[in-house]
Amino acid sequence: MQISKADWNLARSQGDELADAAIATYFSADRETPWRAEWDRVSFNGDRNPKAAPEPFQQFLQETTQWPSWADKRLFDEGVRFFGSYAKEVISVLSLYSLPYCYAGADGAKVLYASEQIRKNPGRRLTDTGEFVLNVMHPRGFEPEQKGFRALQKVRLLHASIRFHLTKHGWDSEAYGVPINQADMAGTNAAFGWIVLKGLAKLGFVLGVDQKKAFLHTWKVLGYWMGVSEEYLTDESVEAYQLERSLAAATFRSSMEGQALTKSLLDYMQESSPVPGFGKVAERIMGAFMGSEVAGILGLPSKGFPKGTLPLFYTPIRTLSARRDPIQGYHKAYRSLQIQRKVLAGDAPKPQYRHAPAEEVKPHQEVAL
Repeated sequence: MQISKADWNLARSQGDELADAAIATYFSADRETPWRAEWDRVSFNGDRNPKAAPEPFQQFLQETTQWPSWADKRLFDEGVRFFGSYAKEVISVLSLYSLPYCYAGADGAKVLYASEQIRKNPGRRLTDTGEFVLNVMHPRGFEPEQKGFRALQKVRLLHASIRFHLTKHGWDSEAYGVPINQADMAGTNAAFGWIVLKGLAKLGFVLGVDQKKAFLHTWKVLGYWMGVSEEYLTDESVEAYQLERSLAAATFRSSMEGQALTKSLLDYMQESSPVPGFGKVAERIMGAFMGSEVAGILGLPSKGFPKGTLPLFYTPIRTLSARRDPIQGYHKAYRSLQIQRKVLAGDAPKPQYRHAPAEEVKPHQEVAL
């Protein structure tokens, strides 16, 4: 998949026509308009679409529940099961690798920085991202009683609303690209798919070709539903690598916004962790994931961990996928997210760190962060 810098520059000028038309009709209606209020209450796939919504909004809702002609539902489900088998590890990789990796894109980071919610409340961003991933990766996520389609629609419309408001308030699209443009969207999709696979490999997991193909296919379909142009979607590892490398070469550079977002994320990890000094450890883990070049862009220490030592932090949980129950793995990740949400809301205390006495630690026991 050869995509030139000129191609990416063109992608930076393109948004999401379907979602942008839908959100324009949404904001043209008063808050009290019945169809708008009805949409705000929609949560599950089986909930009725607002019948009185204008045609552009109806079209958006209809098209975003249609499977693309090339989708392989069996392969999609295999990708979902793969996620369940590694759910907690994937969530960790998203937090410590995928999300901050996106901050290296200077113009995209500027959009995120403009959102006070993301800049000042990174914990909310983490939990919202985790909830989105768990909704679309639920074993039955696209059946009527679940939320997969609605999660995709709500986030896609959220992105359209950011484009709408920033453009309305003087965003310089010529200088910085359209807010949340096709290059940004392709990069985010790669971060949730290909970068996660890279992160698992860096942790020492040996993944099969079929496993990687399935997981990438799942994110190829999800990316399609999220409005990413098909020319930036792939389920082939070599093409995913080429896409990620060419996008990084075209868009990654040091920026105040990217470094500030990374620091905000690390500060939250320090404040929310029961482990003393975890923020510094997380900083080094991020650096090890990123590599020296991207770490430097984000203002992370130039030295993470010695090459090849990152897997030591996850040794206790690195097991063969055949010994993992994807349903159990999914629900463990779900329970962890619910605890995190309660702590953020002040409805539960922050977990306490307990130092085990020496006599309780078994010989050769290792602790996973």
